[in-house]
Amino acid sequence: RQALGTKDGMRERVLKKLFLRWRRRGDGRALAAVFDGTARELLGVAAHLVPGTGEAEDLVQLTFLRAMERAASFDEQAELLPWLHGILWREAMAARRRRRARPAEEGPEPLDAREPGQELEERELPAAVRSALEGLPSPYREVVTPYLLEEQSPQAIADALARAPGTVRLQLARGLARLRAKLPREYAAYG
Repeated sequence: RQALGTKDGMRERVLKKLFLRWRRRGDGRALAAVFDGTARELLGVAAHLVPGTGEAEDLVQLTFLRAMERAASFDEQAELLPWLHGILWREAMAARRRRRARPAEEGPEPLDAREPGQELEERELPAAVRSALEGLPSPYREVVTPYLLEEQSPQAIADALARAPGTVRLQLARGLARLRAKLPREYAAYG
């Protein structure tokens, strides 16, 4: 178990380093390596969030598009994989709400079509994730929730909670690990 944690931690560091290289230098090969290193995992989660393989693949592509659009807001102290998972979940929930709101005869709507006023709804997570978040001990829930749902940086969370940034980063790492452990396998599968 210890070796697996170390392997995952090393993988996370490499992926984040590549993402940051792309953000700083526009290195397309670095971004392609991040995609190659995460797409399978993200696709596995997406397959449980949206119907059909094609829509799951579209969701993964949309996740990367949103990550590229929001790259400047990515906190270098944060972990990349949970950030990507948060984007994926929000986009999947937005697509699910749009499907429910649209009459069936209108045909499929692209994943990236957004309706006005849905920003708050897009932050909604699947029931399993919401339940796992609610089950976290308070110190972890207080940092993980704004990190995943509002994409707040660890520094912003520390400021809001009047906690030391290092404490928040540690609570965030531990809280995300506890969250993964509480989630059903299809949401928490890594690697």
